[in-house]
Amino acid sequence: MLDEKILEMRGMRRQEIIDYFDAFHKFNYDKNASIFRGEQIVIELSEEFYASLGSIKIPSTIVKFIGEKETIEQAIYHFRLRFLTAGG
Repeated sequence: MLDEKILEMRGMRRQEIIDYFDAFHKFNYDKNASIFRGEQIVIELSEEFYASLGSIKIPSTIVKFIGEKETIEQAIYHFRLRFLTAGG
């Protein structure tokens, strides 16, 4: 059974996310649909939009992971490590 997990990534450009997945040569990227397809996982990206935090607008992208639960959890773990940021 396929599982699905959705993350909203704020504060980074959509192109940074594309570059991250594109670096893994195990994904086929369908540029028109904004979908990365792997053997056991599919990753869909929304268009970039801007979220307002008071008077500040930050870039945001929705990232949807689809696949087996264990595969998704592992992919999200590594994805979050790559984009881990600390406020300051």
